[in-house]
Amino acid sequence: MNTTSTPLISTPDRIRYLTVAGTTVDITPKPQLDADAWESRCNGCGVRQEHNRWYGKDSNLEDAREWAQAHAAICRALPMEG
Repeated sequence: MNTTSTPLISTPDRIRYLTVAGTTVDITPKPQLDADAWESRCNGCGVRQEHNRWYGKDSNLEDAREWAQAHAAICRALPMEG
């Protein structure tokens, strides 16, 4: 069963994908960067990626979803404590 094909949670201010290790990759809006900017952050390994038009992307949210889903499918880091 592929747990990353559909977001675990999806609200206007957060989209969350479940990783293979049981933590999450969160996508959140970053309006301070741009009106259509997003950030993906893994709560397991801590890696993050910004998605905004300054990097030449056509759809920032689509780019964020693709990145988060791909990362969630391979990240085996356990959830960070704290």
